[in-house]
Amino acid sequence: MAGKKLKMKIRKATQKDLGDILKLDEELDYFEKKKFDKNIRFAKKTERAQKIIKYFKKNSRIFLAREDDKIIGFAAGRIVKKQRYFGKIGEVNSVLIVEERRGKGIGEALTKELLKWFKFKGVKTVRLFVYSKNNYAQNVYKKIGFGEKLKVMERKL
Repeated sequence: MAGKKLKMKIRKATQKDLGDILKLDEELDYFEKKKFDKNIRFAKKTERAQKIIKYFKKNSRIFLAREDDKIIGFAAGRIVKKQRYFGKIGEVNSVLIVEERRGKGIGEALTKELLKWFKFKGVKTVRLFVYSKNNYAQNVYKKIGFGEKLKVMERKL
């Protein structure tokens, strides 16, 4: 495709996109297991589908990035109940870009789309979890205004 510039478009996901999202979600698990946490347990396809279907409800959203007719990434988030100190909390739960398109600003664009949606819904605080070894993602999140607030520590028994 030399000389052809692909145009990325972002849109809200629908249940018709479930199959493509499931494939990408599985890719995310393999990527995270390989790079950050060898103890990740892979969910069965039905469990994975049930988890993703929850994002089609009122206080959740998935945005897809597409080039031509191919989904190249997604970001999923939800609004959790009002917290005692923060009001409504937005959570960025997953951001995944297909491997060959990483580093092109797509994850940043998808996350910003989620942030716009959270703001529209009256959310004042947004949080996310990122692996401590995932320096690339941490830098993207810092670039768009996220800062470290809490460290989560873990140990195996």
